[in-house]
Amino acid sequence: MKCETIPSPKGPIQVIEYVPEQCGTSIPSFVLLLPGTSIRPGPGADKAHKYRFAPEVPSIYRTVAQELARGHGVPCLQLCWRCFPADGGTTHDAVNDMLAAICYMKEQYGQQCAAILVGYSFGGAAILQFLAQCVENPQATLAPMQGGAVKPRPLPWLHGCISLSGALKGQGSDEVSILAALKHLEQAQVPLLIVHGSEDDNVALSAAHKFFRKGPLPKSLCVLQGADHNLRETKWQ
Repeated sequence: MKCETIPSPKGPIQVIEYVPEQCGTSIPSFVLLLPGTSIRPGPGADKAHKYRFAPEVPSIYRTVAQELARGHGVPCLQLCWRCFPADGGTTHDAVNDMLAAICYMKEQYGQQCAAILVGYSFGGAAILQFLAQCVENPQATLAPMQGGAVKPRPLPWLHGCISLSGALKGQGSDEVSILAALKHLEQAQVPLLIVHGSEDDNVALSAAHKFFRKGPLPKSLCVLQGADHNLRETKWQ
């Protein structure tokens, strides 16, 4: 587990990389963990540390990433937006950061390695925007992940999507083409998991139900009874 900076066309991005102790010759997947509107460590972080991005800060992301890397040999990359929505960042800014992170992990672990995208809150909207851009602007998104031009039969780059308290759009007028996003998700034929708290007062539970209804198979919806937006509450079931 190490904190570092990776390059992107729009500037450096802070990340925490969770490296497996033993890497096989061919790693099929990596996990990309995306933050929300303002909380740097992601869901489950204590309020006192919500603006601190460091390996030692406890959060759901850190717990899951450590288990995946140590126990299952799955590399994980926890990302900190260059510009958070609370500071004016948009889903299009997030697409730049996600693309840089995916390309970085493919360089580290091989072009065969595909992403499992995990987005919390605004991170859910960022995933939708990224998927939409794969349809609307493939030369800018799919091509860099393939090392150049879009190929007739591109290598699979996506192995799954997980939305945690996920939003369906950015802030204000920052809209996302859900139709285009779902089209790419259907083409990819990868699992979709939607997790939402019943007591979320930031992103309505109805957003999760809407996403689940419209999302292609295979898909699952998990509603945590009693959980708030940050999924911090320990009493949920």
